[in-house]
Amino acid sequence: MTHYITQLKDDANAITEHPNIEWIDSSYHNDACASIMAEFDDMAENYVQLFAFENIEEAKAEGFDEIYAITICRDGSRDYAGFMTNDRDEAINKAIKLANEMQADLLKPYFDSDDVCRNGKPIAECVCC
Repeated sequence: MTHYITQLKDDANAITEHPNIEWIDSSYHNDACASIMAEFDDMAENYVQLFAFENIEEAKAEGFDEIYAITICRDGSRDYAGFMTNDRDEAINKAIKLANEMQADLLKPYFDSDDVCRNGKPIAECVCC
């Protein structure tokens, strides 16, 4: 783990208020850059991941115009264009906001009293929960 990703993780954890959200180093040797992640359920793949290049030159060398990018994975379905920016504080705050929203959504029951899944689909049409 490099210093900049350790500091990113520590800073994200320091300002995350939800007690069930912890940011961990999720860097993988195959990725273009390091990352941190708030993982909610490794079996169903529910997480918010913040990728971070060390600087803009490193990002541009890999073909990116932004240092930070957020990937959201909900029930195994990934959104790779969740958010991109060059502003470190904005990236951390957005990742925390998305993690808080996901945590709240995951605490909802799969089906409510109207037989609608937590993603708003009727039980007969639900393939997401």
